[in-house]
Amino acid sequence: MNHIDGSAETAISYTNEFFDAALSKIDAVFGDGFARANPALLGALVQASSSNLSAFMQAATAIGPEMFEDMPEDLFPPLPAAKPAKKGKR
Repeated sequence: MNHIDGSAETAISYTNEFFDAALSKIDAVFGDGFARANPALLGALVQASSSNLSAFMQAATAIGPEMFEDMPEDLFPPLPAAKPAKKGKR
């Protein structure tokens, strides 16, 4: 039986979210199908998102938890929901 621990499961979940968001964003900016036609761009955006999350997590773990007590709940606006990718015509 293949077991994935919680941290690996979380990493996979974030990767899937980054992929879906990058696909939607690229297609929204450049037109439907552009992301699939340019996988290097898609990969670069997913990698950048992953690097940004990693840097944020490292910074967040380096500061004491008391820093979060005075932080307003609405400090960051909520992220827009990723649009589902449209299926290509066959």
